[in-house]
Formats: sequence, C-alpha cells, structure tokens
Amino acid sequence: MKHVSFLIISSISMLALSGCATTGMNTRTGYAFIGNSTEPVSVSNAAGSSKTGKACATNLLGIFVSGDSSIATAKREAGIKTVSSVEASTFNVGPFYGNMCTIVNGE
Repeated sequence: MKHVSFLIISSISMLALSGCATTGMNTRTGYAFIGNSTEPVSVSNAAGSSKTGKACATNLLGIFVSGDSSIATAKREAGIKTVSSVEASTFNVGPFYGNMCTIVNGE
C-alpha cells in the first residue's frame, strides 16, 4: 500500500509541476512563482484615450480556463471605436492559478 500511495503522490506532483500548461508565470519582466505585472502590447497614433476597457481570462491548474481576454471584448466592454494603446496584465501563483487581462485604451 505504501508503494501505491507513493506512486499516486509522485504522479500528482509531477503533473502539477511539469509546466505542460502555463498560467502566465513567464512575462517580459521574467519568471516569477508569484507575479503581478502590467506590460505594454501595442500603441497607435490615435489621439486621446478617455475610455478604458478590460477583458480577462482565468486559468486554474492548467486544466480549467474561463473568460475572454481578447482585444475585441475589451473594446466592446468600453464602447471603444479607435484604439490608442493595449496592455496585458497578469497575476499568477505558480502553475496553480493565473489571471490574464487585456486592457484597451481609446475613444
């Protein structure tokens, strides 16, 4: 019975720590077990940015993912027609939990 328990625990540990799925741990600022960062994605020549839209997706254990973090969803959420800048915001706790948001600014 000890061998079976050891095998099960080892298998779960290897799966959890294998890195086969990502929760946003690796960003431009580097790898972090616990991280919270916002980074630029793109900027346009459009003037002004009175509106801000945000669209997010969540990843749990690399198994369950929900949400829509697309630029189109962020634009629709704020009623933006002309995009002036796009940012990506990530929060993660190792390979266990990740939240990625796309932030769109514009008119």
